[in-house]
Amino acid sequence: MSIHVKCEPDGIPLITVCNRFASAVIALNGGQILEYVRHGEPPVLWMSQYSYLEDGKAIRGGVPIVWPWFGAHQNNEMPSHGFARLYRWEIECTNESTDGPSKVVLTLNHRQVPEKFVDATFDLRMTFIIGMELSMSLEIINTDNEKPLSYSCALHSYFNISEIREISINGLENIAYRDAVAGNDGFDTKPIQFDAELDRIYRDSDEPCVIHDPGYNRQIEIIKSGSNSTVVWNPWIEKSKRLQDFGDDEYNTMVCVETANFQREDEGIVLPKQSDIITSIIKVKNL
Repeated sequence: MSIHVKCEPDGIPLITVCNRFASAVIALNGGQILEYVRHGEPPVLWMSQYSYLEDGKAIRGGVPIVWPWFGAHQNNEMPSHGFARLYRWEIECTNESTDGPSKVVLTLNHRQVPEKFVDATFDLRMTFIIGMELSMSLEIINTDNEKPLSYSCALHSYFNISEIREISINGLENIAYRDAVAGNDGFDTKPIQFDAELDRIYRDSDEPCVIHDPGYNRQIEIIKSGSNSTVVWNPWIEKSKRLQDFGDDEYNTMVCVETANFQREDEGIVLPKQSDIITSIIKVKNL
């Protein structure tokens, strides 16, 4: 049983976790988990072999923390998907157990990022619990005395799969989505399957989703709370070629099923001295 912090030459600091159930790697840059592997099984999370592992650059794979906005900002000078995934988080605590899961807690606050990003003071706390299942919780704390804190966010989970054309995703049937590829709205009555680029936001989704992967003879269940939306994404062939940190053929072995929150009306607003928590629990069942 071990939790260690290491930094490769010219690399970024990484936390490595190994217990009786699984191993994991967590990057302090972006506060994101990069690897989660149950012993003797294929990796659950996916990483591009072309990912940047450098200060100030987003990491392609694992579970990036998208906060405090999703997608492009109306100000083109602001980074896509927010700034939380671009800065170095700090270790608040770790906990090892001889026979139970391991725990790692990371934090980021307004003093660690450029002032231009700070509309209201905040603390972020990211908690990972690594065992036979993976639990991830992002706590968003508004530390400002007066200003409300407005946000959208996602735990942008990249899942490792055997082959994109062979998998299906259950749990989003009959839920309206916004299709970012076609630019229209729709809904499906059947499980999601893939034969082209797919990029959808399901805005009224709070139930679990299940990735069925016959090639790996398993299913991955994503259970969430504090989340009003689910995003499903695969870039397919042409977009993969346009992404610099993504291999031309890597779309075959990944799919994103993201636990998200999108601001609307009174959602996505944290009042002064209050907090929100968004949680995603990943369970794997071998068939």
